[in-house]
Amino acid sequence: MEKAVRGRLLRFLRTHLHDNIDFAEPLRPLTGGAFSQVFQFSLSGTSGPWSGPLVLRLYPAETLPMQPRLEEAFQDCLARTGFPTPRVLLTQGDPDALGQMFMIVQRLPGRSFLRGIRPVDFVRDFPRLFLAWPRTAARLLARLHASDTSAVLESAATLNIPESALSTGRHLRDIEHRLSEFGELGLKDGLDWLRANQPALPSVLSIVHGDLWPGNVLMCRDQVTGVVDWDRAAVGDPALDVGFAKAGLALMPAPFPPPAPFNQGVNAAGRHIANRLHRAYEELHPIAGGRVRYFEALRSFLELSIVAQFRARRSRGVDLRGPRPPWDGGVTPLTIHFAHVTGVELRLPGARP
Repeated sequence: MEKAVRGRLLRFLRTHLHDNIDFAEPLRPLTGGAFSQVFQFSLSGTSGPWSGPLVLRLYPAETLPMQPRLEEAFQDCLARTGFPTPRVLLTQGDPDALGQMFMIVQRLPGRSFLRGIRPVDFVRDFPRLFLAWPRTAARLLARLHASDTSAVLESAATLNIPESALSTGRHLRDIEHRLSEFGELGLKDGLDWLRANQPALPSVLSIVHGDLWPGNVLMCRDQVTGVVDWDRAAVGDPALDVGFAKAGLALMPAPFPPPAPFNQGVNAAGRHIANRLHRAYEELHPIAGGRVRYFEALRSFLELSIVAQFRARRSRGVDLRGPRPPWDGGVTPLTIHFAHVTGVELRLPGARP
């Protein structure tokens, strides 16, 4: 995989930049990730922003062609204002060059707050996660939500991205589109609840990240140096970030459970971290609890819809490329959490009856 990508990437960059460039640092996978293919490298024979450490991110085959440009609109505008996120150097929505769409960004210093999902990494980082993550995340979200949205909207217009694609409402539309492929796949009652209870947008809109978990925040000497993976970013309700983050924490250790004896303790700790994050955010930016609960439900249902589509395609013999969705192993906790928040029980295959 790496060898094939390395040769194609160098050929593409020589065409894009000039013929004299080469790899100063070979293409190497960045470890610790769970949801995407990410590589680090550096180039020789370049100057300016291309002369430093770089990151290549490959998009899954099912990604919409607009996605790299959408992330570029958010990251570049925020980076120019001083928000800690990598500057985008290149996006490619045509999969022909590398076989997948891709993005190249500057590599920022530091390491992930959570270094990985392997048990040894998780155990090593868990004390700091338990003690420091709620306030770190709350401060970071409050700073992001106070950022000016106008530059993102202007950049998106320049990149021919419609405002509807930027809205926090896009996640519900994505769910509807995903489920329409094979019907509602046992999720009709949940989809009806989300449609009926969707809150109106607040009068003041915010930039939201959509996936602020510890693996997406880089740290150096206890300072945040970067926020990465903006694939769920949007402009709209800041409660989405709090709700999405709370759902992910409250569902720990799913979808990557440790040995059974530790599951219950890790889950209790995750719910405690989730509630502390919410309280810490409230101290900086008061927000209605009902809105947060809605987005907890939406996050749970979003992951369920991805799994439902994957399973339906597999059962119908569709040629599937890429790994199975991470939450394919966490359907039961997702359905339980959705029912806890909404009172609606779901019947996706694989969930607890």
